[in-house]
Amino acid sequence: LCKRGSSVKLAPQRWQDMPSKAVQKHDVVIAFEERIYDAVIEDLQTREPTEDFKAIHVICLDTKVSAGSFGVYSCKKHIFMQ
Repeated sequence: LCKRGSSVKLAPQRWQDMPSKAVQKHDVVIAFEERIYDAVIEDLQTREPTEDFKAIHVICLDTKVSAGSFGVYSCKKHIFMQ
């Protein structure tokens, strides 16, 4: 799973470390684990609204991914996001 992540991102990222200006560029946030969903919701609730404040949709697609089933989840994720 670490190899999969390294092919998608340049470096590890934490939602909580993103400045509010970067966060407000998102319309939809999709979390693939419930604990990540909870962390994003908690962070959004504690941030101060900015002048350009707008709603962000946060969706949890709790999945149990193994190395063998990654292709199936990737396909379903792609269809959902279209």
